[in-house]
Amino acid sequence: MQKIDLDKFDAYSPVLNFTSFRTLLAVHINEPVKLYQLDITAAYLTSNVRRDTYIKMPQGREIEGKEHLVYKLHKALYGGADSGRCFYDSFSQFHKDLGFQGIHQDNCYYQFYKNNEYLKLLFHVDDAVIISKGTNLFNWYIDKVKAKYEYKLGPLTHFLGVKIEHIQHPEKTTIILSQQAQVNKMLKALKMDDSKGAVAPVLAGQQPSLAQISRKEDQIDYPYREAVGHLQYLHGATHPEIAYPLKIASKFTISHGAPHVQWLKHILKFMKSNKHNKLIYQSTFDQANKSDQPTTGVSLELFSDASHAGDPDTRRSITAFLAKYNGNTIDYKCQFQKIVSHSSTESEIMAADYAARRSQFLKWLIEGMGGKVITPIPIYIDNAATINISKNPIQPGRNAHMHARFFYLKDLVENKQIILKKISTNEQLDRKSTRLNSSHSSVSRMPSSA
Repeated sequence: MQKIDLDKFDAYSPVLNFTSFRTLLAVHINEPVKLYQLDITAAYLTSNVRRDTYIKMPQGREIEGKEHLVYKLHKALYGGADSGRCFYDSFSQFHKDLGFQGIHQDNCYYQFYKNNEYLKLLFHVDDAVIISKGTNLFNWYIDKVKAKYEYKLGPLTHFLGVKIEHIQHPEKTTIILSQQAQVNKMLKALKMDDSKGAVAPVLAGQQPSLAQISRKEDQIDYPYREAVGHLQYLHGATHPEIAYPLKIASKFTISHGAPHVQWLKHILKFMKSNKHNKLIYQSTFDQANKSDQPTTGVSLELFSDASHAGDPDTRRSITAFLAKYNGNTIDYKCQFQKIVSHSSTESEIMAADYAARRSQFLKWLIEGMGGKVITPIPIYIDNAATINISKNPIQPGRNAHMHARFFYLKDLVENKQIILKKISTNEQLDRKSTRLNSSHSSVSRMPSSA
């Protein structure tokens, strides 16, 4: 019999990562590919259970004289603790048996090459994005799927709440990701659809703190956690511009007062005014002349920044970075640093170290998906001291107390895997994610947004 919390960690099933999704699109934007969406019908019922599992017959379906019996499951059921894992194992093995290969950077990604054609799959539970080059291999794959599963197949237009527009012209290919429908749905659910909009996502000079949390009996009855959840999903898919204010708002999901709700509502107002924002991916090769040289972009590049002591409660700094592949945004993040930094240089070193580690993961992910990365990978920062420390044999001095792991970037610089480059504060692309004193025009949009 299944019991609550029994082997609960063994029931984990991987799901799609939006970073992989964006990277997959950016890597293949220059190829003459077709985008499809595959939906497996009644997916869980097609997979075998992974261990002996018994159930009682549901009320009203008992067999007379056998009411006391339990029944052994042969197939996974919806609602089972490990049913998702059962289907994941079954679906993964199905592709491995066909000759598909996975990559270590994403357990939901599989690819197959044959005779100058290829198939790339990225799946989320029972839904899959398919990138296909060539018709023979695609038709062969669909025949194999048809023999084992019931399915729905169509062009990739919507996936996990994201609208996808694939526009192909002889000269240039464009892919547009947007979530306007999801924004409208969120605003209606939170009764903010009639509110006024906002130009910037941040209430300048009004960052809430723990000291402003009211007594429990004075707290406002507002669906704060639900609002944060909605915004986190939008941010993770197509809206990097709300990274900083959302990170601040996420601190107060359990306890919050009027200032925190006001901060959160301002983000919602900003989303109302900017629900048309999109992530735009454009080809970087001259397709008309069949040139294999990029017309824009410099392969993989990252932008790193830090806001020293940006958290008024813990005095921890805030790290932010943004990654672009051939000019197209593929990854971004804003987070509190784990420890308190003693100076702005120290916080910038921690931020650059995170960007350096992330650059190696993205390099492996891009290469695993069939893309190319030029090394050394440029990481742009606006702190000259951090650049000097990374490339010069400077004695520890003021930074002697810092853990050795924060100087992993020095090894990458020496091995010519990355190179830190100076960029002015005004040019720093992700500054809008970490600063409160940015102008409205600079925080309203992120790179590759429209």
